[in-house]
Amino acid sequence: MTGLFRLAVAGLALTGLVAVAAPSALAADGTVATRRPAEAQARAGTRLWVARYRVRGQDPDSQAAAVVTSLGGRMVFVTGSSAGNAALHGSSDDYDLATVAYAGATGRRRWAARYRGPLGGGTMAAASAISPDGSTVYVTGQDFQAGGGPSAYVTVAYDAATGTRRWAQTFQTATPSGDSPDRATAIAVSPDGSTVYVTGDDVTSSAGGYSYGTVAYDAATGAQLWTATYAGASASGIAVSPDGSTVYVTGSAQVSSPAGSFDFATVAYRAATGAQLWARLYHGLPGSSSTLATAIAVSPHGSSVFVTGGTSSASRLGYATVSYDGATGRTRWARTYEPAGSAGVTTATAVVLNPAGTSVIVTGKDSSPSARGAYVTVAYRAASGARLWSRRDASRGFLTFPAAAISPDGATAYLAYSDNDTSYAIEALNAATGAERWRRVYGGLAQGVPDSIAVSRPGPLVFVTGSSLYGSGDQYGTVAYRG
Repeated sequence: MTGLFRLAVAGLALTGLVAVAAPSALAADGTVATRRPAEAQARAGTRLWVARYRVRGQDPDSQAAAVVTSLGGRMVFVTGSSAGNAALHGSSDDYDLATVAYAGATGRRRWAARYRGPLGGGTMAAASAISPDGSTVYVTGQDFQAGGGPSAYVTVAYDAATGTRRWAQTFQTATPSGDSPDRATAIAVSPDGSTVYVTGDDVTSSAGGYSYGTVAYDAATGAQLWTATYAGASASGIAVSPDGSTVYVTGSAQVSSPAGSFDFATVAYRAATGAQLWARLYHGLPGSSSTLATAIAVSPHGSSVFVTGGTSSASRLGYATVSYDGATGRTRWARTYEPAGSAGVTTATAVVLNPAGTSVIVTGKDSSPSARGAYVTVAYRAASGARLWSRRDASRGFLTFPAAAISPDGATAYLAYSDNDTSYAIEALNAATGAERWRRVYGGLAQGVPDSIAVSRPGPLVFVTGSSLYGSGDQYGTVAYRG
């Protein structure tokens, strides 16, 4: 799921670039920029640059949540949550929503922007998106009340070239109560770039009655176009059909049988009005007590919607993946994958499709009683759900939630996860067979935990971001590779 998590998932701040070859002079803004030779950049798996973001002069707490890139990888944008900005707010304890732009080829910082929402208690990031033409970056998250009280969604639009804020909007339950944690969890942009869609958890009572709260904004002005709710569920992902006609939201709903259990809950809305088109539940393994959706994707032709996550019963654990007809919600196929010896937490956390729409790849983590677990990746035929291949990459340390992306030609799938509790691991797989093309481990970010991955189109350049230890807090750490 998206959101601010140190172990799962980010004015007056400075950023530094970490040299990957011979260091150059420190610039006045705290930037060190060194590129590898051009001939080395041509080789797949070559590390191009590393960038850190933190507040200078204090022990910061800056945690990256998401990375997106513009067309051709010319720019890369990292957003997250960053504390320690006492110069602006008089306190270093509360978070700002902090977004940093880098040149895709060199890693040199272009701009950094910080935003504190109107409720005054700090703002934490969940997700980001970029307009199809690359001109605007959108970030969303949660704005907290100073002194406690109901929180709200917050969504901000920035000029991608300059970091100038174009608009900022909040959304809150019409009748909030208590400490109801309204929070955005995911964001998407329409294919024509005219509309921004945000979903999350809209708490409607002090008893904690969760609903999907989905909001549509005019991308140019931030004007609210419509809102929609789906009761009894917590949202984790959002996607838009390629023709822009339909918005899909997924997450998990509490159901009555078995009592207290959860199902996948996927809802389709008319993109122009927010009218609900269909809603479907999926229970997962027989007798499952918990089937939680984490990610959603739409086929390139728009005919199918794919949802993945985890499912568990009293004695079984596994991934769950479902394909729905995009127009009607009819289940095309549903598959579970149960790694041998699973125990603890076993869940898929990311789903990607190849550009042709013929295969679906899901990845996640599998806890094992006999070892420290593994990252497991499974590929299915998109039309039928037939399994094409699976692979298991044994963990050398604490398991994190892996992220995934796919190359523009669909030939390579990229995974990002933590290696041995201390390093970023980036793995390139043959998307047709699951065979490893290359794997790189970067240990230059202390206790680094990657959270998000993006691939440029065309390219590919591969960008991975996450959080790493700095002093008594954390900092953003972003690494670029030749794909």
